[in-house]
Amino acid sequence: MKLPRKKRRAFTLIELLIVIAILGIIFSLAVPPLRNSAFRARQTTALAIQSMVATAKARYILDYNASSLDEGDNQARFLLIRPYLTAHNSQMPNSVEDLLAGLTPNSTLEIGDSNTPPSVSGVVF
Repeated sequence: MKLPRKKRRAFTLIELLIVIAILGIIFSLAVPPLRNSAFRARQTTALAIQSMVATAKARYILDYNASSLDEGDNQARFLLIRPYLTAHNSQMPNSVEDLLAGLTPNSTLEIGDSNTPPSVSGVVF
């Protein structure tokens, strides 16, 4: 007596190719927004740094009438306003380079003098 065989239905090659094609279309639609979100995150970080530095400069200028902010290089200006940055953030970096660590490798921060707003370069806006 023969026992009935269970038929195992496997996926055909065409069915597998269709599934792979559909997944490829879904991934191609999902990847560009993810890349764009990382780009927007860097832009937002750069704007936040500019805002923090501008606020710190304004507070320093109000306290000291900008007597020594116009002197020195960028790092010296950073050290002058650093106490005003740490008042809001206890983990503030020790240098301009550390402050820009989360941005692109060629990013720079120009603090500027009393009349010039700070700017972050190397990040496209």
